[in-house]
Amino acid sequence: MRVLIIAAFTCVASVILCSRGDADEGTQQGASISGVLQLPVDDTHHLVSEAELQSVVVDLGSSSFVTRRTAFLKIWNMGASALPVLAAAQPTQVAENENRQLMENLATLQLLLKLGIKPGSSNDSRKLVELLNDLHPQKIVEICKLGHWELATQLVKDNRALHAALSDDYGRYSMNLIVEAAYQQGDLQQAWPIIVAVTPAGQTAWMANKLQYEIPSEGMGDDERALQLFYRGEVDAALELATSPSTRIPMLTRSFRWSAFAEEETQRMLVGATPGPAHMAARAVLYEIGGNVAQSDALWDKILEPTPSDLQSAELNSPEDGLDETEEATPQLAPEAPPLDLQSRVALRLLGELSNPTRRFELNQFITALIMSGRIAPVEQFMASLPNSAEGYSFYAARNAYGLAFEQVGLSRDLSNFDAWLGAKGELLSSKPLRSNRTELDLVARVAAALVGLGHTDKAAMAIDMLAEITPKQNVLNDPETQSVIWQGAILRWLSRHESRMLCLKMAERHFDGMVDDCQRIVLSELFEELGDVALKLFDSAPQIADHPLDSNWIKLEKLRVWDREYFGADADVTIANWLRTARQNIAPEDLTPDHLARLADLANNFGLDDLARELLSTDLREVRGLGALNMHWLEAAEMFNEQLEPESALPLLESLREHGFNMQTAYVCEVEALVMTGEYDRAALLNQSRWLRPLAAERVYAASYADVAQHYEEREQIELAMEYAEPAYQLADTSSRFFYFAGSRYARLAEEQKDYLLSANIQRAALVEALKPQSDFVQYMVATGFTSSIRYSAQQERLARAIACIDQGDIEAARRHLELSHRLQPQDIEVVVQCFPRLVKAGEHAFADELFDQYEAELRAQIAAWPSDATALNNLAWMYSQCDRKLDEALDLAKRGVALAPSSPVFLDTLAEVEFRLGKVERALVSMRGCVQLDPRDSHYRENLVRFRQGR
Repeated sequence: MRVLIIAAFTCVASVILCSRGDADEGTQQGASISGVLQLPVDDTHHLVSEAELQSVVVDLGSSSFVTRRTAFLKIWNMGASALPVLAAAQPTQVAENENRQLMENLATLQLLLKLGIKPGSSNDSRKLVELLNDLHPQKIVEICKLGHWELATQLVKDNRALHAALSDDYGRYSMNLIVEAAYQQGDLQQAWPIIVAVTPAGQTAWMANKLQYEIPSEGMGDDERALQLFYRGEVDAALELATSPSTRIPMLTRSFRWSAFAEEETQRMLVGATPGPAHMAARAVLYEIGGNVAQSDALWDKILEPTPSDLQSAELNSPEDGLDETEEATPQLAPEAPPLDLQSRVALRLLGELSNPTRRFELNQFITALIMSGRIAPVEQFMASLPNSAEGYSFYAARNAYGLAFEQVGLSRDLSNFDAWLGAKGELLSSKPLRSNRTELDLVARVAAALVGLGHTDKAAMAIDMLAEITPKQNVLNDPETQSVIWQGAILRWLSRHESRMLCLKMAERHFDGMVDDCQRIVLSELFEELGDVALKLFDSAPQIADHPLDSNWIKLEKLRVWDREYFGADADVTIANWLRTARQNIAPEDLTPDHLARLADLANNFGLDDLARELLSTDLREVRGLGALNMHWLEAAEMFNEQLEPESALPLLESLREHGFNMQTAYVCEVEALVMTGEYDRAALLNQSRWLRPLAAERVYAASYADVAQHYEEREQIELAMEYAEPAYQLADTSSRFFYFAGSRYARLAEEQKDYLLSANIQRAALVEALKPQSDFVQYMVATGFTSSIRYSAQQERLARAIACIDQGDIEAARRHLELSHRLQPQDIEVVVQCFPRLVKAGEHAFADELFDQYEAELRAQIAAWPSDATALNNLAWMYSQCDRKLDEALDLAKRGVALAPSSPVFLDTLAEVEFRLGKVERALVSMRGCVQLDPRDSHYRENLVRFRQGR
């Protein structure tokens, strides 16, 4: 242990001693940076001789802080002349005294003296000594506040424990305070060396480019230099430097250099060199991505070349030898189970051979390659063959093949055995601990959600009843965790959105009294997600409504959620204000949170109760819950003030949030807006720059991340701001990680909102290409959680976005190839027609447009023939007709049927309104669209449509 301590300290000391010139030069440099402490020397500490210094050094490691401080000040007052003595004393003293305090104080004194920082007044000197003892991140913050930036930087660089502490989640909080200190002092570059020292190289390079800052080049390797060049847009130069696969591959994918993936060296870097069908399939995909389609097809032909046994098996299973052709022709089977061609049979055999647990990673790589190439049929049948029937169910249900999906879980296609099936599931779930049966629990809830969409709400209700009754059957009624697993983990997860929400609401009301308090809170907060945890308090304090005396609290809460002023009658303002105030008063002071206040204020604001909103948002939680409470709701207050053109009221609230130290990116954006409105342009520019220095995680663990901020702005439909944060979330995520996939999905979605389809396609392709990496974190996660179908969804969306971009660029043949693959992956995605039909018509490709229209129309008509009450299929066909201005009378009938099946769906009502408008039934369309606004007042799309209809556009 002694050897390690001596070595560590010697290393630290040598760095300090070798990092600058002689003592006089250090003293001269220090004159310009010592700042606050350039005051007369504290004469209470006399100068000591070299002999006395030897004994004083020992006191630097004393257990008494006063003794340590006295010794520290004595040596510090000696100035640079003490350096030789300290250097000479260091080895023997450390060897004799294994004391961390002694080591740190020796190193710190040498650093102070080399930097030429002089002691000032007694109080200032003592304050700095206190900060330099027992260093931790908050003390570095205080040193920065005193203006000692070079000292703080060197301490961070030299102290490994301190460096590590500043790199964790709590350290990010301290780093934000360091940036805040630089902002307060008007010079952000003071904090930059500390940020460079602590932040990973990739993120540092991205920030440097964003802010046009320089990164010190000393000790920088080729990969670090390459990252700098890459984020500056000098991709070719970066690729010349970057040699390690971990740096080179993400540079290629995230700069969309697809041609490089046709090169064998790049393929080897990404997918390795392990022989076998998975490796070859991954390479075949990369050849196609790289533009060498012929080489890709040749390699696929080699991989999927049938053996004699494959040929024999194909002959035995031909239609003449046993396939029931009459069954194949039935409406239910035609869109669901096309026979496999010979290559697909070979692929299915290879999937089976790779299903050995020891070859799991090869299997997942092969599945990913097959999906990306559009060879989906063998993957579907393989998923259906797995012991875990949930996999097959998910894969078939994801493309609306419900008959095949139900068969995977033991249901007949006509649901004739539903009662028996549900009874068996109920017995199974009631007889075993839920922790060992989560897959079955989840499956029943997913089936219930599908049944709602298919018009079988009675059966869905039976399934929910069965799930809700598991808890008392297991005699664990008072176990909130078990109830939460059932409701939150299954029922609410699959049935609390879209057209199934109203059924879920009804079933929750039926079982509510039997729930424990915590489960009641969860159910209300998720069914009324816009109200969050305050939903329970609002539910308990719901008033009597004069015009609706018999209505339940569930109905009242729903009317409050959708801002239905008319429902509350002539005294709506008084009734709603009293309700919100009562709910607020019913929250105990120790339980009151910023979220409670923000949700209540949002309701008040949207009912036009501005004074009440201000009253709620002005609450200072420090007065209610103590000085440590956070007033995060002040951001909502500031945003309201900005909207009402009162930035001077917003600024004090925003400054309080910022100075508290929590890294609220949304608050900085709001404060910048307020500063601009008040004419403080310089401060606004500096603060706007500072938000990119404040550390955010590239990936979400516990700390805030770029992705979180992007999600916030996406939900608020502020697309440009969302894009600003989605880009670093995508660029900085680890190669082939699930975070990269999720960040890329959002970034691609936002790019589509901006009508940049080529960017969207490239972003999604990057995630898929990286997913081909052996042992890809993204693929392993998706497979392990039963969401392999998400890979298919991404592959299909990438092909569609690329096809749109190709049509816009006039490359019709390339578009045709991508659309063919898109159809294989998801044959009922009407967005293909909605997006491509008008573009093809405009390009003069009428025959291709008609072909596309007919293809998807046939798929949807077959779906409706098989499932006449599939409200989604009815709605989708009606929407497709409306967007192509075809068969509008049929579209009207289809849309009306969809709305009748799901009257609470604003999406379906929006389709009806659109069809009515295109048929010239403008007044009817306005009535329908007002219904959409009433059902979902938060979605701006419906309000925009109202304006469009009125203007006749």
